[in-house]
Amino acid sequence: MSDGIISEELWAQFAEQRLEEGNLNDHLDLPTIFRILGDAGGGAALDLGCGLGQSSFKLAEMLNYSVVAVDGSSEMLDRARNLYSGSRITWLESTFENLSFNDQSFDLIVSCLSFHFVCDLQPLIRNCASWLKRGGLLVFSVRHPIRTCNPVGELTTDQEFGWSVNEYANEGLRTFKWLGLDCVNFHRTVSTYIRFLRNAGLRLEALEEPISADETRSFAAESRSVPFFLTIAARKID
Repeated sequence: MSDGIISEELWAQFAEQRLEEGNLNDHLDLPTIFRILGDAGGGAALDLGCGLGQSSFKLAEMLNYSVVAVDGSSEMLDRARNLYSGSRITWLESTFENLSFNDQSFDLIVSCLSFHFVCDLQPLIRNCASWLKRGGLLVFSVRHPIRTCNPVGELTTDQEFGWSVNEYANEGLRTFKWLGLDCVNFHRTVSTYIRFLRNAGLRLEALEEPISADETRSFAAESRSVPFFLTIAARKID
């Protein structure tokens, strides 16, 4: 993850939200990613932007991967280590730009809601392709481009959810308030994400916009109206 993009103060705020019952990550993002992964497991996995470690823990305990979990926030990693001590996970504090692994080191690379914080994503996608073994899979989720194009575009009246889409084709940096603090996202179109994958020699296997089928969740109706996330899987074929 890029240096200075997210402050430790914002990470601390996010960590508190992330642990709340009913959060979007646990009930919408992670279930979609693990449904794409299926029951196959084992081998080596890299978790980019592991946060509090929920995805890393599931990879290790549910799918039997040996996991390298990376995050640029010391706050997040300290909490992750405490939450999941004893698991088969190696915790690594690093920005994405500074990562270095041997070619064909991993069977799986996962990134949950981190790539929209990365300024220069194409080199990272190329690195992921080189770090994957032949047949290996990259699965990542991002905030949906409908939302990243105009981060403050929410239109909600009388339980009707909408979004003001603006400057969709104008990719790049967006600044806004998140959890009461300054935040930065990098907006990209859906076609740009696919082009980055194809340019890196990865074959698209899945593209999903998760929708909650659980009507007891407060976000269920909104997920049907304006998708929260975009989830993509691509495989290394050469």
